[in-house]
Amino acid sequence: MAIFRILLQPLALLLIIAAGYIFKRRHMVSAHGYRVLEQVIFNLTLPAAIIYSFAVRHPDRSMLLISLFGFICAVIPVPVIFFATRHSKRISKRFFLTLNGSGMNVGNFTFPVVQALWGPKGLMPSVMYDVGNCLVVAATSNAIASTLLKIQPDKPIAESIAVDQNGNQHVRVRPTDPDARSLARRAMTRSIALSYLKSPSFDVYIVLIIMLLFNVHVPALVGTFLQPVSDANTFCSMIMIGMLMEMPANKDEVVTVSEAFLWRMGFSVLFFAAAWFLLPLDPQTRTIVAVSTLSPASIFATFFTDRMLGNAKLAGFQLTVTCIVSLILMTIVYLVL
Repeated sequence: MAIFRILLQPLALLLIIAAGYIFKRRHMVSAHGYRVLEQVIFNLTLPAAIIYSFAVRHPDRSMLLISLFGFICAVIPVPVIFFATRHSKRISKRFFLTLNGSGMNVGNFTFPVVQALWGPKGLMPSVMYDVGNCLVVAATSNAIASTLLKIQPDKPIAESIAVDQNGNQHVRVRPTDPDARSLARRAMTRSIALSYLKSPSFDVYIVLIIMLLFNVHVPALVGTFLQPVSDANTFCSMIMIGMLMEMPANKDEVVTVSEAFLWRMGFSVLFFAAAWFLLPLDPQTRTIVAVSTLSPASIFATFFTDRMLGNAKLAGFQLTVTCIVSLILMTIVYLVL
């Protein structure tokens, strides 16, 4: 009975994902209905959940070590996947793998799982891990991947590449005039800067880190005010994941999503071991940080994939599969450790 109670809430999360998928399949919502929830989550419920977690329990500055670890875990896979796929002639696939094989969905997925298994008091280590992770997935990973691939970070990838007669993709010829190249660099820098400023979660975390460094607490009244919005984050995120899910349409898509899955879960296992054996933390805190490394693919990756490639469904399938596997792994870790 005790194990059943432990598994009940994670099971409820899976059922919410299933409900979102059923709504879409039965045409109870439009094919692009997920985009409404996407805007609600990124601009409202997730920032509210982040602020609420800091208002409920003000972290100690020493916990910024966890944030640094989260940042390292999120940023390392981006250049690794980029260089590992350097022989591929399909820039769009490299972008998909780089975004969906790196970064973690901590705020929208791991928060409710950790809260269900360890209770509200166990949430703060995961929050601090997501501080570092979110600084990457909310804007940095897209900016780095776009810069490495030499494409525009805020425009459809089709505007940056050309396809030859053999089906290989190439970056469009860049201007040779020094003034034109200078203007292109300025435009790229401006686009990257705007991608940071347009990410509410990134901006919220930056403000909260500054407040933490100066030991300024988020007022309890702010937490009370934002609690209803914060509570909606879990439901909105899970049902959007279900609405995004779509089975791969062909063998090529199966191969692509399988590669992204192996990258994401492979890095998870590696970083789990690093957290467990290297971090100088008490056993429970170390366990929760290690569990956070098992988080599924980033929901921001789905957003950027939709904007750049117009292929949110494949990214949604990757996200759903990693959610199911991550939930199983997190529950096993809780029961064993």
